[in-house]
Amino acid sequence: INEKAGDAGNGSVKYYTNNRITEEMAGDIRLMAPLNGTLSTSTDANTTIANADASVKLNPLTTSGTEGQPAYATGVRGTGLTFDGVNDYVCTGTTGTCADDTDLDITGSFTLGAWVKPNANSVTMPIISKLAEGAGGNGGYTIARVDDNKFYVRINDSSVAGTTTTATGTWYFVVGVYDSNSGLGRIYVNGVQENSGALSGLSDNSTPLSVG
Repeated sequence: INEKAGDAGNGSVKYYTNNRITEEMAGDIRLMAPLNGTLSTSTDANTTIANADASVKLNPLTTSGTEGQPAYATGVRGTGLTFDGVNDYVCTGTTGTCADDTDLDITGSFTLGAWVKPNANSVTMPIISKLAEGAGGNGGYTIARVDDNKFYVRINDSSVAGTTTTATGTWYFVVGVYDSNSGLGRIYVNGVQENSGALSGLSDNSTPLSVG
């Protein structure tokens, strides 16, 4: 997560491919979560994930004791987390308590990105979200795969959808960008911009950020 995607002086880039990752670059990177662990083991309930954030912010992520626990599986590079699509997720916070993280209270330009591999169709899959459930969205932001099997980036009640129809068992690199100067959001899939449009209503909120 990078808050200064459009700021050449303070922004940064980190390149991910299926077999390598560049080193940390200077810039306002708010969260960089590899989420790797021991293959075929489940995460423990109410546990702060060790080394969850590889950025200089070192923001903690935790599992929840009240919901399902994701497991480690083969990722596009190394390992990652697999979620059941029902109630598995990890969130900002520690020892099982989801909490707001001020580093992620973004009110300007940002970039969100993730490698994902859908395991089901026609269901909504939140990827990265700091958006409250229900109408209005409390000024938050998200990237997700929705039930029409397309990716989108959303702020509050406004969204920009991609055009790729996802297939199960296929890896996709999804990036959502918001430029606060132009008010435009863009959605990229596998490095290709698929759509752009106006996004509005971004504001600070107290919703914890969740992955999955």
